[in-house]
Amino acid sequence: MRREEREIKERAEIIQILEKSDILRIAMIDYEYPYIVPMNFAQSINEEGNICLFSHSAPEGRKIELLRVNNRVSFETDIFYAVSEKDPEVPCTWSAVYESVVGIGRMKIVTEDSAKIEGLTAIVKKYGKGRTFQSFSPAAVQKVVVLELNVESISGKKQLMNPIQE
Repeated sequence: MRREEREIKERAEIIQILEKSDILRIAMIDYEYPYIVPMNFAQSINEEGNICLFSHSAPEGRKIELLRVNNRVSFETDIFYAVSEKDPEVPCTWSAVYESVVGIGRMKIVTEDSAKIEGLTAIVKKYGKGRTFQSFSPAAVQKVVVLELNVESISGKKQLMNPIQE
C-alpha cells in the first residue's frame, strides 16, 4: 500500500467497517470488461474463522450468468464521511474523510436451504436494525438466490483526520 499511514492492519477494524457499510460492490469478469454491481450484504465469520459476505439476488440475470462461468470476484465497500478542507478556496487542499475495504474471493450460489436462511437472516438483521421479523417462508427461500463470497484476501484503508502537510 502506497500510503502506509492509512492502512488498516487490525482484522477487527476491517470487520467493523464491513458492519457499518451499506453497499458492497462486486466486480466480476465479463470477457473484455469487468462487470461491477452494487449489492446489499452482511458479513459472517465461518467455522474456520474466515470472513464470508452474504448477498441475495434474483435467480437469473447477467450477474448469475457470469458467476456460473467464473466465480472469482473482487469487492469493495466504503464509508464516506466528509470532505476536509484546509483552505476552502483551494481544492487541492481538500481531502476525503473515509474508511474502505477491498478484497478478492470466490462467490458461490448457496443451494442448501439452511445456509440460504443463515445468509438471509444475517442480511435482514443488518438492515432491519434490531427489528424482529417473521421466519422466511419455504416458497421465498426457494425463489431467492443467496450468494456467499468466501474472502481470500482483504485489506482496509482509512483517513479520519486531515493529514494535509504544508
